[in-house]
Amino acid sequence: MIYGQLAENKKFALMPPLAQKAYIFSIVFADDEGRLKGDTEWLRIKIFPYNPEVTQKDVKLFIRHMEKAGLITWYKVENDYFIQHPNWTKFQVLRPDRIRDSDFPAPDDGHPSVTRPRNRSKISKTREEKLSASMEYLKKIPDEDIEEFYARFDCTKSAIKSKGEDLHLWCEENGTRKRDYKAMLLKALKKDFPLRVGKPPVKYEVKDGVAVPIPQGIKDEINSIIGSKKV
Repeated sequence: MIYGQLAENKKFALMPPLAQKAYIFSIVFADDEGRLKGDTEWLRIKIFPYNPEVTQKDVKLFIRHMEKAGLITWYKVENDYFIQHPNWTKFQVLRPDRIRDSDFPAPDDGHPSVTRPRNRSKISKTREEKLSASMEYLKKIPDEDIEEFYARFDCTKSAIKSKGEDLHLWCEENGTRKRDYKAMLLKALKKDFPLRVGKPPVKYEVKDGVAVPIPQGIKDEINSIIGSKKV
């Protein structure tokens, strides 16, 4: 995603036009962790395929402009160059269950990140925290959060999604930024909907951050406990 605020970034605005183009396409070609190849010839072919006047030397100069502006980190691991977007998680939001690990090494690595041992639960939690800190959260509310709100408030799931979209539109129109958009949505739901009396129908359980249908056997056990209410 490329945001309109980029045009208001003074350091970006002061770069030469072709360096600006190179930066924008470095976002387009980056992977889910904000990394891409930093080889100047590869970048020249990918970004300027029909402009024979742009040379490798020019691309290297563009990279230097981007580095000076603090927009990228250009680094070398063994014999290969790579680019990392340092503010990637601030502006890019993907569903945690769809994010693919990078095949490229991080700036402080000596080997590809794909071979690093990873704490999956910690990464998933970190990504969820980043999602809730982004305005896009209001348009792409995770299923587990919808289930949480649905269990708490007397409203439909579509009403929760609609409230999130309304808040997203309001934030954009008023230039409002929040540190935690999940908390913002929760506050709005408290204001608009009463707390649910009794237990709502239970349809899902959350596994690894993804809502999945509850097996019928577990539903029967829950029904035997709560009585006449059906799962």
